[in-house]
Amino acid sequence: MYKEASYKPYVIAAMIFLSKFQLPGQALKDLEKRGKQRHYDE
Repeated sequence: MYKEASYKPYVIAAMIFLSKFQLPGQALKDLEKRGKQRHYDE
């Protein structure tokens, strides 16, 4: 598999996140403060 292409979904998600919030850093801190457990499928 082409190594650089494997990161593409994360880059796209980050770009979308950055465009949705005026203060993306604060939005991430607020999500962390909630303390809600995230589920990741691997």
